[in-house]
Amino acid sequence: MTDHRNATPIYRRLARLMAMLPATTKDIAEETGVTQRGLGLWTRHLRAEGIIGYGAMRQREGRLIVPGNGHRYALAKIEASAGVQTWCRAWHALAARQTSDSLAAVLGIGRRTACDLLRQLRLNGLIRVGGWEVRGQSYAPVWDRLPAPDVPKPGREPRTEINARFWAARRERMAANQQQLEAA
Repeated sequence: MTDHRNATPIYRRLARLMAMLPATTKDIAEETGVTQRGLGLWTRHLRAEGIIGYGAMRQREGRLIVPGNGHRYALAKIEASAGVQTWCRAWHALAARQTSDSLAAVLGIGRRTACDLLRQLRLNGLIRVGGWEVRGQSYAPVWDRLPAPDVPKPGREPRTEINARFWAARRERMAANQQQLEAA
């Protein structure tokens, strides 16, 4: 597993960058607290991953950064930091529905790091709750990137309905067993 102890600030800054689009590099650098050189390294990698694209150059404000078209290309000489690479893999993984556990497994990181990454994306409005998965006695959110409202958490089923379904199934089993005994 990759060491991501100090990766949360990168996740926060990358999520903020995506939430600001379209924006100029100068605006993004001021908002995220990253130098324009550092931002250039990030945007080059994000562009290679198809996450962002470049717009027109604006004098004194830098290049316009816009949401990407999804087309990837290989970078020959640049190696992004582990946090940026993980963030890009998470962005692509969230194109399909993911729980925090499944995202952690896909990315090869711990569940806590995956939850930190999801929290930063959620705070910036980049992901939503796309559904709920039953996990034991409770529900776990399933995340995706669709531009739609959150799916509400299902309410607990009343105990009377659970008991009624249990006893109906038991009566059916008992009746089937009784018929087998009478046939034998």
